[in-house]
Amino acid sequence: MNSKDLEKKLESLLKKYQEHIDFVDLSQVDGFFTAICCAKEVIPPSKWLPTIWNKKKGEPNWKSTKESELFYQTFIQYYNFVLSMLSDKSFVPIIHADDNEKPILLVWCLGFSSGKDLWSQVGDADNVFVEENIELIHQHSELLAAEFHNKSSLETLENHYRIICKNIQLLFNYFEKQRALKSDHAPFRIDEPKMSRNDPCPCGSGEKFKKCCLH
Repeated sequence: MNSKDLEKKLESLLKKYQEHIDFVDLSQVDGFFTAICCAKEVIPPSKWLPTIWNKKKGEPNWKSTKESELFYQTFIQYYNFVLSMLSDKSFVPIIHADDNEKPILLVWCLGFSSGKDLWSQVGDADNVFVEENIELIHQHSELLAAEFHNKSSLETLENHYRIICKNIQLLFNYFEKQRALKSDHAPFRIDEPKMSRNDPCPCGSGEKFKKCCLH
């Protein structure tokens, strides 16, 4: 599946389950997974998958195993896609534009911030580097970010977009060796298109699929 097909598939699922999911669109999902991939230590799916769901609505009542496995496989495939871009040094975030062609950084940055909340604590020296490189992300995900967007020129927002792209790649590269040394996890990938009820759950919990995310 190419990246465009994967994006369309994910957008379709976001629309279908919009009452249950805390993401507004693909841009926010992209920001979320970018943060997950940039963490100092690998964050397994068992930690980030539960955060997808709205706290009040929770998971939908799946009609079948096929329905739930399609959902989880698609999200994990998109995680793998973002990870591949960052690993290949070809990272390009999904940022939508408004009617004036200005990049809407707010939504992507909100997604990144929610993924960043799942990071384990980093040391003071590392934290200085992190904060330097996500300063603009903070700026575009604060309460007044929408107002800032409206008042900013196209040139300013495009410049911020370029800086964020550069800084995210620097951040991923900074922790890349540490992730490889400290973690026993390989990049999470799904090779088989289908799972049976008795297969290990894709979230990484260690439980069988039928006793975990299927319900």
